[in-house]
Order: sequence, then C-alpha cells, then structure tokens
Amino acid sequence: MKRREIPLFPLNAVLFPGSTLGLRIFEARYLDMVRECARSGRGFGVCLIMQGQEAGEPALPAAVGTLASIVDFDTLPDGLLGISVTGGARFRVQRSRIRGNGLVIGEVRGWPDEPVVPVPLEFSLLPAILERLAEQSGLSWRNGPANVTTMPVGSVSGWRNCCRWVTPSASICWRSPIPWNG
Repeated sequence: MKRREIPLFPLNAVLFPGSTLGLRIFEARYLDMVRECARSGRGFGVCLIMQGQEAGEPALPAAVGTLASIVDFDTLPDGLLGISVTGGARFRVQRSRIRGNGLVIGEVRGWPDEPVVPVPLEFSLLPAILERLAEQSGLSWRNGPANVTTMPVGSVSGWRNCCRWVTPSASICWRSPIPWNG
C-alpha cells in the first residue's frame, strides 16, 4: 500500500487481517464515511483507541491499524445500520487530521507482513487450546485449524500476546468470552 489518505474508525477492538468484524453505525460522521466507501468501493482504517471514547468527540487512534472492506450491510433490530467488514492490509498512520464533522482522516503507509514461523515449543499447547475455544464459541476457521500452528515472528510474553499473534485465529482474542484484564 502506497501512502494515501483514508478515513479512520477508532475502536476499542482490533480488526486483524483476514478476520471479520460487525459494526453498528449511528453517528453522522460514520454514516457519511460508509456511504462514501460504498460509493467509491474503497475501505477505511480501523485503529485501536489510544485516548477517548468510541462515540462523541473524535478519539486518538493508534499509529497502526488494518484496512477494512465492507462486505455486508443490514438494518439492525434497533433500526441502526449494521455493517460487516473484513480486515485487509495493515498500515501505519503517518499523520492525521479531523474533518469538520469529526471524522478522523489518516495519511497511511502499508505495514509489511511479518514472516511466519512454527509456534515455539513452550507454547505448543496453544493451537489445541485455540481450536477448543473456537469449537466452544462456534467460530469458523477460515483457513482450517492446521494453520494455527504458525505465528508471526515476535517476542511472546504471556497468553494475551501469544494469542494476539497466532494466525489465523487471532480474532478469537476479541471474540472470546474470556475477560482480558490488562
């Protein structure tokens, strides 16, 4: 991804490449964003909130995010717009600005994929645990459970970080009923 400007949607959740996320859209700035994205066929960026809230005043987004592509629309039981997005390429926010309507626009540049290596021996039980969690929570495996035995290179410190990096099941971290404290 070359350097370009995209709308940013700061959330208290992380969208991982290859995972899906359902969103409730009710603020005017995001309704406008979704309309523009649907019209142009372009996506928007999802970033973790570093400071602020999901609704109301514009939040400060993290410097790294994931490109979101809208794959489905529906009207939710409460009458709000629901969309489903799929995570694409990761990016780094070079700088950002806030439009008059409160929408955060980021100038972003692509973030390279990390190499994939076997799960270290000390975490060899994690693939089985993640498979079990997925079975119990009803999650589907996009690429099959065999792919859970690899993870991007990086230092792993504790279950939360290891879970975050295991692929393709990383979305279990934010979908899991297990409370994450920290």
